Amino acid sequence: MKIKHISVIILCLLSNLLFAHDINNDKVILKNWLVEKENKTVDGSFYMYKNGNVFIEDANHKIVNYPLSSFSKEDQAYALNKSEWVQELNINLHSENTKPSETPQHLFYKFLIFTFLLLVIGGYFYSIAEGRKKKYVVPVLSSGVLLMLLGFTGKVIQTMQTTTDPLFVDSAFTPFKPNVYTHWDSTYFYVESKGIPTTHPMMAGITNWQQQVPIPQCYVGNNVWSIPLNPVLAATPVPVSPAHFTRGAIAVAVNGVAIFNPYTNTGADAF
Repeated sequence: MKIKHISVIILCLLSNLLFAHDINNDKVILKNWLVEKENKTVDGSFYMYKNGNVFIEDANHKIVNYPLSSFSKEDQAYALNKSEWVQELNINLHSENTKPSETPQHLFYKFLIFTFLLLVIGGYFYSIAEGRKKKYVVPVLSSGVLLMLLGFTGKVIQTMQTTTDPLFVDSAFTPFKPNVYTHWDSTYFYVESKGIPTTHPMMAGITNWQQQVPIPQCYVGNNVWSIPLNPVLAATPVPVSPAHFTRGAIAVAVNGVAIFNPYTNTGADAF
């Protein structure tokens, strides 16, 4: 029997190795998009549809976009179907994240009920047990209460942890939609934009410059803003200073415009 058991275990391990495989992203088949207005084709995967534009990611992970009307009828239908599918995913995810969770008070009532039932069952078995067997009922009952108490405490701690309401965060971006696109999961709140304001003029009040002008930035896909819903203070906080966070944006405004370090490339405060 032992040999048979060992053989079954080895067979299971071998089958696991044989059927296990890694996903090879290099073998992903890209869609061929027909841009009729420019009389050319583009190979890439559907990325997103926003403000009448279709964003496509090519094999080099570069994102390009074209107006929906520039594609063939078949490609337009494909892009719209993909966009609807993504929206449905986000709606389902939103409904899952907004399900009411148990409060510590509800958990406490459950704990009292289970404790009462456990004591009743324990008391019954204690009453019918023989004299020398009664000594075993008490430790078993105590162990059950202890295990239940540990599980209850863990659930209470988990419930009482601070969790940011994504709907509350989303309300700040709502006035600037659809120029800003937001979605979320259980861990992060995502913000997508082109980084260009649409509700106020750019470069207003600028009197000195370093040959730098604002240009659209694709804060989408892999470059999307990912804001943690449950942030944790770093063990060693890093200040925003001339020595830190000098490359790239460090924050995003609710209108989708990126915010950079306030210091110039010479280390002076730009005010």
